[in-house]
Amino acid sequence: MHSRWIRPCRNGDTWEALAGESKVNRYSEYGKWVQSISIRKLAEACGLETSGKHQAYSAEALANGHTLICSGFPTMVTEVDGAGKVVWSLTAKDVPSVNFMFAGGAKRLENGNTVVCNWTGQNFKGEYIPIFEVTPEKRMVWSFTDTEAIPEALGIQLLP
Repeated sequence: MHSRWIRPCRNGDTWEALAGESKVNRYSEYGKWVQSISIRKLAEACGLETSGKHQAYSAEALANGHTLICSGFPTMVTEVDGAGKVVWSLTAKDVPSVNFMFAGGAKRLENGNTVVCNWTGQNFKGEYIPIFEVTPEKRMVWSFTDTEAIPEALGIQLLP
């Protein structure tokens, strides 16, 4: 339960999601610690439950200089500015038809929309949408609903 995703930034820095420590860290290209962002603080900023366990899943630098962060407990995708302030978020409350359970990766598209993986845990048998796209206004654009083909979506890479 330590590192999940580790992703490079355009400037040479690296983001690391620390699941068990409930935070994401940014390091310089030489490995020096630069910044930490607490999942608990992001949850608080998004009006979500802040007690219990919190798990970071991924952090990825965006073209606009912000960072897109995914977590599973609580379930949220957040975009933060350079100071770690939430400028956009997506939670289960925003997409009730999805049964959003764990943000298992997200990609920001050039048009500003966000594609999200919804991991449900091992062998979940309920109704859910494993992959979906939302606008900045949090409206659903499309969803991939074939849970037989992809039963547990966790991480996504969009190819041109």
